Amino acid sequence: DALTVNGNSACIDHIVLNHVEGLWGPDVGGLAVLGCVHDLTVQYSILGEGLLRSRHPGSSASNGHAMALNIADNYGQPANRVTVYGNLLTTAAERNPRLVGATCTDLIDNVIYNYAEGPSGNPSSANLIGNTYQRGPAPAAAGLAFSALEWRYAKDVDFFHTLLPSSTWTAGNRALGFAFATPTGDDLAVRRAGPACPPSVASQGAATAYAMVLSLAGPAIRSDQTARLLGNVARGAGTYYSGARRADPRPSWP
Repeated sequence: DALTVNGNSACIDHIVLNHVEGLWGPDVGGLAVLGCVHDLTVQYSILGEGLLRSRHPGSSASNGHAMALNIADNYGQPANRVTVYGNLLTTAAERNPRLVGATCTDLIDNVIYNYAEGPSGNPSSANLIGNTYQRGPAPAAAGLAFSALEWRYAKDVDFFHTLLPSSTWTAGNRALGFAFATPTGDDLAVRRAGPACPPSVASQGAATAYAMVLSLAGPAIRSDQTARLLGNVARGAGTYYSGARRADPRPSWP
């Protein structure tokens, strides 16, 4: 992973990740939050551009392994009170983010761009408010299907493999370049009529938040990579980064 906040061996808490840029991780391109992590804020950061078809063992010739943000639990002690606010999740096929078991987790005022699958998982409670989902050209160029769901139920193979009903509240999100699909079946069963936990921060509204993210997200000292990532959103450009079939130097696995 580009960055991991790991609470698997012992609980950790009260952490702020601010103006971080996490890219090119062969497992999770951006950020992995694992296990017993409490009171974590991730804000004004750029996460994603995982390697689509690298030598990582989880990669495949068909779907690859480009991931952005994973909040997962493998030991039965899920994350609690995680706020993901004002970030750009960009050019990753999946896990934008994925939430497994997490309690009182907020995804508020983010921009999710150029993905094949949007937010998904099986959290205990989550709020998705004021986010912009923007379709980009990368899935079609890589031969991947695009999901128009605002939220998709996805169980974990080890923990939280039984559907947690009425777990996820969505409000004020908008879709650019497509229309949200109507949820049915399990994708509908996990929707709530209101938040299970009060939102940790007030949303500015998706349109205002979109401009904020493109202005503020990423390191204070801007590199050409930061400019490229933000410019791709504005232009509707960008392809999944492979790591394979590229001239050195290039990110690869191992």
